[in-house]
Amino acid sequence: MAKDISDFYIKGERDPLYDDNRLENVTFLETVIAKLYMILLTNKGDVYGDPNFGADIPKFLWKTKYPASTIKTNIEEQIEQHIPELTRNDYEIDVYILPGNYQDIGIVQIDLGISNVNVLFR
Repeated sequence: MAKDISDFYIKGERDPLYDDNRLENVTFLETVIAKLYMILLTNKGDVYGDPNFGADIPKFLWKTKYPASTIKTNIEEQIEQHIPELTRNDYEIDVYILPGNYQDIGIVQIDLGISNVNVLFR
């Protein structure tokens, strides 16, 4: 894994580790985690200039015929394209789809070895 990267600080005020004095992620791990959240929480077409950026997870949850493996593959492709600092050996992804009342519920867990990214979509 590369060690010399940084990116904008994007944590929200509701995050328990939010720091309103920060403008930039300065460690490798903070930067990779921020990039993962951007991919997971962005729908394709939302980023001006890069219409293919984003995991588009809500689309998959509204159309209930998609298996969890389709979402996982989509996330892996996004990571490969937008986080070149990571290789497929640097992380493990688990995706779970549970039936919901109006749309399915999606759980994405990404294990980075020394930290995890967990997102619930409902």
